Amino acid sequence: MSRLQTHYVNLQVIETASPEVIKGAYKHLCQKWHPDKHPNQRAEAERITKLLNEAYDVLSDAEKRRAHDAWIAAQRLGGTSAASESNEEPSPETQLPRSTTFMVAVVLTVYFVALFQFWGWVWQALDTIVSPSAPPTPTAMCRLVTKDGHIQKDGTAQISVVIQNDGADGTVLIDAGINVGSGRAEKSQKLRVKSGELKSVEFSFTNVARGSHDMYWFRCTPQN
Repeated sequence: MSRLQTHYVNLQVIETASPEVIKGAYKHLCQKWHPDKHPNQRAEAERITKLLNEAYDVLSDAEKRRAHDAWIAAQRLGGTSAASESNEEPSPETQLPRSTTFMVAVVLTVYFVALFQFWGWVWQALDTIVSPSAPPTPTAMCRLVTKDGHIQKDGTAQISVVIQNDGADGTVLIDAGINVGSGRAEKSQKLRVKSGELKSVEFSFTNVARGSHDMYWFRCTPQN
């Protein structure tokens, strides 16, 4: 079955192509077949340029395009028309070179992919501007300055620590304890400290039996 030669075929676009796609294909083909780019085939380039201009003149005009679509439908139904187009396979004098079909498809594909990526970047930028991430909440940060511990003969013990808050105003939980042999004693205190403040804290323990490897430990955790 012979192919119907239409203005869509000459511009190498589908019959449902949008005006933007038609315009893009027309510009691309006009640049490709500009006579100045083909000094050794100037007559052929001028012939193709004329076909492109005629096709775009029809397809860029809504009424002319509807008439052209009606002619295409009539030809496919086997009807006749007084229009100058023919449903026979066109001769080389009226047909655009088919070698440009692939290039048009590639150019249009690259165009729409780039357009999609561009709007994706714009959307991300707007989302960052409109909804910036919340800044982190400042917290207290305790630093151990000194630590000391003693176990008395009567089984009582005391741990003294001095801390400094290197962060913002806030609350800290201070844990201190003694590891005695296989046993363990610990206590906790929650304090409110200002930024840069030094704080002395004492912990008292009872019924602590001395061992050969006593160890005092300390831990400070922000509670903001």
